[in-house]
Amino acid sequence: MKQIQPDLSQLEYRAHKDYMSASDLKLVKRSPMHLDKREEKQSDALDFGRALHEFVLQPELFKQTHILYDEAMRPEQDKGITSKLNQQWKQGMYQLAHDKDLSIINKGQLQMVEDMKAHLMSHFYARHLLTKGTAEASFFSEIDGVNVKCRPDNWIVNAKTGKNVIIELKTAADASEDKFKRDLVTYNYHLSLSFYIDIVEKVTGKPSDYIFIVIEKEPPYGFNIFRPSDQMIACGRYEYEVLLDLYKQCREAEQFPGYGVWTDNNYDVKEIDLPGYAIREINHKQIK
Repeated sequence: MKQIQPDLSQLEYRAHKDYMSASDLKLVKRSPMHLDKREEKQSDALDFGRALHEFVLQPELFKQTHILYDEAMRPEQDKGITSKLNQQWKQGMYQLAHDKDLSIINKGQLQMVEDMKAHLMSHFYARHLLTKGTAEASFFSEIDGVNVKCRPDNWIVNAKTGKNVIIELKTAADASEDKFKRDLVTYNYHLSLSFYIDIVEKVTGKPSDYIFIVIEKEPPYGFNIFRPSDQMIACGRYEYEVLLDLYKQCREAEQFPGYGVWTDNNYDVKEIDLPGYAIREINHKQIK
């Protein structure tokens, strides 16, 4: 199946568990067992990231999926939030959010996403990348006999050439080039971007560019716009192809080994070295 579903919800997209995502491949990279035994997890960082994405890219959806928690609206204004009535009000807010499957955002967080969006929109090219095209479109295809899927933050098609532009909005503590290079490795973004490029190209039949917009989570909300080099794309492609092949072997054998899959002996013993930075630090401290 090769198709684009622009209106699929996040839950509906995740329900296609017979399709491999970039997140699945990252679990395989850790070990196939981590994919086989995976559990859905949520964190405050993921919640905030989703809030920012929706506020910037899908503002109408943000209104439908979030509820504001503001302690200034507590019923007993002359008492703190720990009073009995105020605690009941707080619990009621959280229960309402749970019952209606809404995400809670507090006043400080709302101000934060508003300020971050305003800063992004002040830049002409970032504004173009984030306001044109289709946000959160779901792509489904097949690579080397494996069903695959991806869901870019935003997807723009050049009206003249038909060329795709895939945009990913990332948050970071530090959006500088040197720091983001480390994040690329830590979070395997190189794997994701190559995977996305190839899926979108397979579905559309047109070549694709990829753009990162990386914004800091603290004032003054500095941000950078990056385009991956050909080398980065090639490295990511090689890596995801190796991982897809490993997944196929595991699926066919109905075996999903742990970390031992990365060893080259029958005992699953791997020699470990000090990292290079630690050795340099030791050398730096030698008495001359």
